[in-house]
Amino acid sequence: MEKREFFGTPLKLFKMQQPSRDELREKLILTTIDRLDASGVNGVRARDLASEVGCAVGTIYNLVGDLDNLILLACARTLEEFEVFATSHFNEQEAKGATNLELLESMAASYVDFAFLHHKRWQAAFEVSYEENSHFQQTYVSGQRQLLGLIVKTLLKINPDIDQRELANIGRALWASVHGIATLAMGNPKKVLTREKVLQQCNRVIHPVAQSVANRAKAEA
Repeated sequence: MEKREFFGTPLKLFKMQQPSRDELREKLILTTIDRLDASGVNGVRARDLASEVGCAVGTIYNLVGDLDNLILLACARTLEEFEVFATSHFNEQEAKGATNLELLESMAASYVDFAFLHHKRWQAAFEVSYEENSHFQQTYVSGQRQLLGLIVKTLLKINPDIDQRELANIGRALWASVHGIATLAMGNPKKVLTREKVLQQCNRVIHPVAQSVANRAKAEA
């Protein structure tokens, strides 16, 4: 029987070597994450990705729709990675018997550490535009809800008499403050602020808020 070949490779072996659509899609997402880490959104180009992954440019569009959607998929993966990172750190500190204030500080530290370690792709997650009810938005909302739950849980232990809805609003304000402090620090081209100074600024917000919660009487319904 005649052996069929494809550019010198036995056809049966060639077919076995071809990655599946899911494998190729995953490789594109991981390669995009690497590009975002190195150069941010501007460093992600379809032709470069295709060359690195080993596929045609058209394959990218067939698998993920377009380049913008691929970037969103990579950014969603970054948000999922951060959720795991922050939750794991929180649980470790809680298991060690950290105080409620220390747990709040640990959440801020997780944010700062992850954001600084993955500076460019973390910023990318907040630069991209997305549609309502998209996978990216669902991932963002899900992660935010999970992490906000940890903050509310901690605030509730500080003062169980405050309504949880109000504590959720306080938690969002704390989260927004830490995000703003970290973003400003990362945006400074001279990198004047060290990690310790950034955390000090975060704690200047966290400490009085925690004290305020502890001193509050039960909020009226």
